[in-house]
Amino acid sequence: MFKDLTIQQFMEQLSSDAATPGGGTAAALSGSMSASLVSMVIRISTRKIKEEAIVDEFNEILKNTDNLSREFLLLMDRDAEAFDRVMEAFKLPKKTAEQKEERKAKIQIALKDAALTPLKTMEEVSKVCNYAKEVMNYVPGSVISDIGVSALLAESALNGAYYNVLINLKYIKDEEFNSDLRKKAESIINEAKKLINEIKETIGNKMEGEK
Repeated sequence: MFKDLTIQQFMEQLSSDAATPGGGTAAALSGSMSASLVSMVIRISTRKIKEEAIVDEFNEILKNTDNLSREFLLLMDRDAEAFDRVMEAFKLPKKTAEQKEERKAKIQIALKDAALTPLKTMEEVSKVCNYAKEVMNYVPGSVISDIGVSALLAESALNGAYYNVLINLKYIKDEEFNSDLRKKAESIINEAKKLINEIKETIGNKMEGEK
């Protein structure tokens, strides 16, 4: 689906008047780029770092960031597919009382899935942030800005996915589901933002020190 398109093809579809891909898909793409940049930094760093223990740790982290980059690409498609199911549910017939009830139920089911998908994006972004924090103090100065860009992309992915959680929750009638998911999303974004701010501050200080 979208993950298999060229960059130009994807951008053309993103800018079209089609409902998908939209913000949730773009947020997942930002997450993939964030994870990929951490992977790039690790690969460059392991060629220069002499301490074997750090290299071994970096290689373990690398497996995870590579996997996360691929996972985000899957989430790009999952997010679009989830929203497409919402749109399909809204198109169901509503001429009879029975049809109306069935339509309402299917809309609610689809909305829940559409809210859970960006929540997963948020969870994966949080993992990327943790890995970026783990490696940032050991990477050479030549790639420190790339960790900074990774943090900015992570921040964009995090906020974008959070918005998509909230917009779906707005229409979900299940109060318990709504409350639980909102709490999870708020917990993830609060913790991840702390990491991102710490990374950005540290990277900023390191780049100033490189002068």
